[in-house]
Amino acid sequence: MALQKQVLDFATLEQLIVDELGSMSENFVPTYEWASTLLDKIGATVSLQSGIKDHLDMFDDITLPNGATVEEYIHDLLEVVSFDPESLPYGQDVIDTKKAYHYRSGDKKIELPVWYSEMKRAFQSPEGLASFTARMLQRIEDTKKAYKFEAKKKALGVKLLRDAVYEIEDENNPGTYLKGISTGSVSVDDYISLGKETIIASNGKRVGGDVIAAYNRNVVIPLPSDKATADAFITGIQQIVEDLQFTSRKGNPFGVAQQSQPSDLVLLIKKGTMPVLNVSSLASAFNKELLGLGVQVKVVDDFGLHNDQATKDLIKTIDTEQGLGADEDDVAQFYGEIVYAILTDKRIVKYMETLNETTVDINGNARRTLYTHHFGETIMTSDAVNYVVITSGAI
Repeated sequence: MALQKQVLDFATLEQLIVDELGSMSENFVPTYEWASTLLDKIGATVSLQSGIKDHLDMFDDITLPNGATVEEYIHDLLEVVSFDPESLPYGQDVIDTKKAYHYRSGDKKIELPVWYSEMKRAFQSPEGLASFTARMLQRIEDTKKAYKFEAKKKALGVKLLRDAVYEIEDENNPGTYLKGISTGSVSVDDYISLGKETIIASNGKRVGGDVIAAYNRNVVIPLPSDKATADAFITGIQQIVEDLQFTSRKGNPFGVAQQSQPSDLVLLIKKGTMPVLNVSSLASAFNKELLGLGVQVKVVDDFGLHNDQATKDLIKTIDTEQGLGADEDDVAQFYGEIVYAILTDKRIVKYMETLNETTVDINGNARRTLYTHHFGETIMTSDAVNYVVITSGAI
């Protein structure tokens, strides 16, 4: 006779157990926890988890072996002059050294409690439990990857805001300079036509002479939406990539004479743009290599800035004059929505760890093990490397 299958709910299972126990059932009170333990033992355990990717892993740098503070020293190009055999020795000026300081963030931790009394019920073998525990520990690494991705984006966003600050002289008080934040922009042709000795003002540099306003680093290329605008985007990026290959001072806030070869550059672009490029332009290209961007491309969801209150509060912390330049609403909209790509040297952000260790605390009474990963960080943004902001317009 064929066996009849029966689906056991909790009430049916409880009654079966009571019937089997007979008189002993007087002192036995089945609970859901007890029943679920039994069901776990005779059932199967399924673990579903996906890997996490840090899309900005090229910004990861060394682990600092000693200390946590970074000093960045940049030597500009030297001067070529006519040789004078009769010139006096030891009369040279000190080399112009530009330096920036970067400090560590506070130490952080990620905790993972493993309750073996709960988990052992779900596995029939020590090997299964050990394998599952290893997968749980992987979540520490995945959590850290997700955090580092957000931290690097935030560092880049703060740099964009800081570099947008400019200074102008107060007309009513000569010799006094006022600060504002710029949300202007220029065309690709206007950016490329800037002289190689031009310095784009940022981070409070004064406007005057060969130093021009910060908005000249914001280049307008219409957001790709069809084949014509996709082709225009590719052409514009290629023009800027070509321009950055030659020695110039306009590419970085320090005004240091720099070159950036295509292998040094990465195009950070917001999600949603590459599918348009792939379908509208690259897919129909006869020679994709000639039509390509010529640099590494990384898709991100944002640059750490949004058109929200958190970004507006961040903007308010920047030392600027009330009513000078764009207000926080326009700045948040510009950098949170209108800016959609950044063409930059890969060294613009460096994420360095100052601490990296995992501790294990075993609580025998609670049958619990607590894994705690401790890490410290120093995030550095360089003012000496080239980058260009790509925007769909200006405010």
